[in-house]
Amino acid sequence: ESVMSLEVFGRLKEGVSFDQARSNMAVIAKNLETDHPETQKGFRDVNVQPFIQEFLGDETKSLMAVMLLITFLILIIACANVANLLLSRSMRRQKEVAIRSALGASRSRIISQFLTESLLIALLGSILALILAAFDTQELNDTLVELNAPFWMDFTFDWRVLVAVACLTIATGIFSGLLPAYKASRLNHNEILKDDTRTSSSLHMGLFSKILVVVQISVAAVILTLVVLFTKSVSNATNLHYAYDAQEVMTARIGLFEDSYPTEQHCANLIQTLLLNLEARPEIRSVSTSHRYQFMEGPGINYEMPGRVYADESDREFCRFQYVSKDFFTTIQLPLLQGEHFKPEDFAVDSPRRVIINKALAEREWPGDNPIGKQFKPNLSIGEMEFESLPMVEVIGIVEGMQEAGVLNNADRDGAAFYAPQTVATMPRFITILVSPDGNMDGVVSIIREELRKLDNNLPIYKVGTPKDLNDQALVQLTFFNSIFREFGILAAFLAAVGIYGVITFSVNQRIMEFGIRQALGATQAAVFKLVFTHAAKQLTLGFLIALVLLSPIILSPGVRGSMAIFFYEIDPNSLTPYLWSFGFVTLISILAATPPAVKAARIHPAQALRYE
Repeated sequence: ESVMSLEVFGRLKEGVSFDQARSNMAVIAKNLETDHPETQKGFRDVNVQPFIQEFLGDETKSLMAVMLLITFLILIIACANVANLLLSRSMRRQKEVAIRSALGASRSRIISQFLTESLLIALLGSILALILAAFDTQELNDTLVELNAPFWMDFTFDWRVLVAVACLTIATGIFSGLLPAYKASRLNHNEILKDDTRTSSSLHMGLFSKILVVVQISVAAVILTLVVLFTKSVSNATNLHYAYDAQEVMTARIGLFEDSYPTEQHCANLIQTLLLNLEARPEIRSVSTSHRYQFMEGPGINYEMPGRVYADESDREFCRFQYVSKDFFTTIQLPLLQGEHFKPEDFAVDSPRRVIINKALAEREWPGDNPIGKQFKPNLSIGEMEFESLPMVEVIGIVEGMQEAGVLNNADRDGAAFYAPQTVATMPRFITILVSPDGNMDGVVSIIREELRKLDNNLPIYKVGTPKDLNDQALVQLTFFNSIFREFGILAAFLAAVGIYGVITFSVNQRIMEFGIRQALGATQAAVFKLVFTHAAKQLTLGFLIALVLLSPIILSPGVRGSMAIFFYEIDPNSLTPYLWSFGFVTLISILAATPPAVKAARIHPAQALRYE
């Protein structure tokens, strides 16, 4: 028997839940099995789920969740910057606030004034952001069209976006201005009016300002760590080691339906004739077939090893496999490491089953031993449905792996697989044609279409391209999101640098007289420079400690890393390199942001400082 699957699309009636739909479909499947046992035996694996869950996958949804998290973290950095700005402005305006208080202004009036100013800043910022987003949205959609991205990747404005922006604007304005407004309202106007200097103030930035800088550093470190992990993961996926030249073989998919090709023999006749006609063309060096879809992730199969006892099906080993025609390894130019290639008689239906395995399967099952001549038993099954129980197969050769596990698949890291001869009995209705040209790739697709039209003018080909092209196309959405992630990282680093520079600069301005007195008493410029940098270094260290705490679930928990597998493709989870890169970059921008105010503090002349007001 062959494995059959069917996907049906539909809309639920209003008021019907997915749980109700699942229950009804389970009853329908059971009735079909009872009424038609000859064809529907074992047909009880029915899954009803939302369209978005089926076609986006867990990786895309987790990616969206992380992007939303990063957006929120960047908003925190921006809020911290605005709060520091308003706090510094309130310090400069303390005499104004004192005079207003002396003239009868209440605390609530002063707080409302500062909150109004912060809300106005947030409102103007959101308006500017919406204008920029409107232009960027069109550019993003144009880019997606050029990349031939999936249909669901479409950026548009709707009322929910506007409501969300409005709510975030109000929340940001209140959050950023609340504490500065509260501090300003608590000024002792008598002391302020008697104070003629800027250095002895009733309103101090103090602990709150330092906390904001620490928050910015920690959040920026978390964002940059996620950006580094994702960028490295996508880079690994787009630069796979294929073990063969993935740009020198053209692939095309063909689907053969029962109305025109009712049996496996009819399918085999068409495919064999097509291969012979293609081989006869002078432009073609070699042709072959595989049932592997799009040369991405290969189908899986369970297998049993002789002498091992299996309590149930879940105990069986798992690997990938492909049915291939003759000259498969010659067509893709995958060298044989050991053993021999398939012989013509291996492709007969009644021939003994012989297989070629890849290096990963050899190292898994026969480490340090010669696998040639060894045997194992493949079993293709799903749940209680035993579709095909293959006989014991013999290993006759070993080749390098060819990314059978597909990309971004951390659950099947070793990519163990085997290759079996494609016989008439195992001929699939959907099959991939592989063509290796005798020269350049120009015109190969036209040749395939031309030869196929001679046999069946109504039969199209699809998923056309080299394995590298198809792999890159499958990663279009990740490559696109990777560019957005990098922009997030740059934005977070820039905002953190601006915040650090602003706070340290304001602190230096408030302490000008102190630095002048220190130098008048014998402190060197280097000592003053070191003093400013020491304060910055303490905040940087504390920010890194908080970032490590925030990242600890990712660092320490395999379960959390498993849910974020898209961020760890071909990355050693115990490697410190991604964290060193992100923390090192935050350190660099912190040094660059702290250097100008530290230099300014070191160059203060004592006489100028003592005259400073």
